[in-house]
Amino acid sequence: MWWKAKRPKPAPSLEQQLRSLLGEGEVSGLLSLTCAVLRQPSFEAALVGKAADRMARNGSPQEAEQMLAALIDVAPGAVSGRLVAAALAAGPSTLPRLIAQAMAGALSIDASKAIIPYLRGTEMAKALDLARHLLEREPENIELHLTLGELLQAMNDRDGARRQYESARQLAPLDFRVLRKLSRLETVAGNDAAAEIHLRTAMEADADNARCWVELGQCLLQQNRFDEAADLLRDARRKFPERGEVHALLGYILRWAGHHAEAETNLLHALDLAPDNTMAMLEMAMLREELGQFESAVEFQQRAAAIRGESYNATMFCHSLLAAGRSREAWAVNMNRVEHKALQSLPGVRSWGGESLAGKSIIVIVEGGPGDEIRDACVYPEVVAAAERVTITCDPRFQTLFSRSFPGARFMPVKREQRIAEYERMLSKLIDADTLTEMRRHDYSVLSPDLLYFFRRDDHLWGRLESYLVPAPELLERWRARVDAVGPGLKIGISWRSGALYFNRIAYYTKLLDWRPILTIPGVQFFNLQYDESEQEVQAAEAAFGIRIHRWDDLNLKDDFDDISALVRQLDLVLAPNTTVLELAGALGVPGWYLNRVPIAYDHWRRKDDTGQDRLYPSVRQLRGHRPWDTPSLIATVASEIEGLLKRSG
Repeated sequence: MWWKAKRPKPAPSLEQQLRSLLGEGEVSGLLSLTCAVLRQPSFEAALVGKAADRMARNGSPQEAEQMLAALIDVAPGAVSGRLVAAALAAGPSTLPRLIAQAMAGALSIDASKAIIPYLRGTEMAKALDLARHLLEREPENIELHLTLGELLQAMNDRDGARRQYESARQLAPLDFRVLRKLSRLETVAGNDAAAEIHLRTAMEADADNARCWVELGQCLLQQNRFDEAADLLRDARRKFPERGEVHALLGYILRWAGHHAEAETNLLHALDLAPDNTMAMLEMAMLREELGQFESAVEFQQRAAAIRGESYNATMFCHSLLAAGRSREAWAVNMNRVEHKALQSLPGVRSWGGESLAGKSIIVIVEGGPGDEIRDACVYPEVVAAAERVTITCDPRFQTLFSRSFPGARFMPVKREQRIAEYERMLSKLIDADTLTEMRRHDYSVLSPDLLYFFRRDDHLWGRLESYLVPAPELLERWRARVDAVGPGLKIGISWRSGALYFNRIAYYTKLLDWRPILTIPGVQFFNLQYDESEQEVQAAEAAFGIRIHRWDDLNLKDDFDDISALVRQLDLVLAPNTTVLELAGALGVPGWYLNRVPIAYDHWRRKDDTGQDRLYPSVRQLRGHRPWDTPSLIATVASEIEGLLKRSG
């Protein structure tokens, strides 16, 4: 009998094992098996690429990072953009090799492009170089033109950004992505009408694209055309009833227009459709704040932070907590800001965390606008008392005033502007090369808002200083003479709005022509403190009411804080909303009335008690109308208070 002996089956090859593992959808063991395949003299690059992509989608960031490290030099062509993004989420360990391979052309465009978002937050110059290099490889790649345009726009190079967007438009004249970028560029440049044209072109080309409707609604809102924007989004809601972003934007528009009930209905429906819509959550938080429901506002802020991370909207979250009476927690949350995190990771710089400053040096990096800078300065005396050497950056306009007011510190002028830097983009707006050198020469560095956590985290610590800014004596004498020369009467300085009239700020302010009941009170001399171009408004009010508002052509109300502070000290009272003018009055110890048309969370916290006493400044009180958005009752309240002040003064 003849038979053939069975031969044992050969062991499956490593490639076969890898293919089988991929077929089973497993991730466990995928990394080690792929590495074993890579150690062979030859391997299937496509198969390795599939394994890498599976790890990017289903593995941990750390495993993706290890997979990338194994592939980057041996099989760079198998690296996908998804793997790069997943690996960089674990950290920058592979970044230098990634950049080198991308610049050498070994990585695909997809993989190379995925490096740019990471570089944008830390190394903008390298991000720009890489984007330009990739465009040389693929000059007709629309996404690369848009990416480079975004980078240039972030660096305030609008002309360069426009060239890239226009190049993309030549390749795809009706592409919504391109028209959207051009629209946003025009919006930033203040050309809202041009932005609207781009978006209407996109909408005509693709009326079934919900994003076209949303972007056009935002553009109309940017132009303060609330009713048109609301009507457009109501039409969009009928056309796209299941799109959460449409309901969210309509709710957003309606809240800024003061229609709270309809706004809430749309925002809550947006969250039913898209439970992770953080824009709707933040709008609900602000809506609840306006209604005085602070704990509910905190809950919406917490939901948004859980989705987007603790740095997302940290300052607004802080304000919600302040309004809810949770001050210590609030100032701790404020330290989750992107800028604070970036400072902690800045090479060669030691971030101050509350350690003893005895015998130590510290540099304070100022963050925020002029009003924030004045407000944060209330803690400078304590910093000076605690440390041996203190340097504080400042807006150049404040250098002489602050140096005189806080002689124990050295003030270093730094302009706020976007810079190309090898560190986080938001931080680069606050520090230049000289500042970074100084930071490395000091024992500690700290951002000015973080001082509040260490020196003002309990409410009773605020409002202890009657004043802390010191005008120049010779300027005080000069302005005393000029103010006295206008004649007898109560001397009141006025400011009615911020210099930034964006759609989401204009609701907080009144118009000067609303002020008839105030400006026509007999026995009062009014002085203009509005720090932007306001001459037309002043002249219109003078003509309408038959009054005189005093002002001087040689006084720069925007930039000359030495003269402004000396003038304000000569006044009996300052009327202003929450602007730099109000902060300056409080810091100088001049009586100020805080005109609050629509109170936000921070305003609620600042209102210390039922008298309207401001928590920050002993000389400031907060005045409100009968209800939010009610300008006539706010103006009537202020007029009545002035009349009472005149009666009491005899």
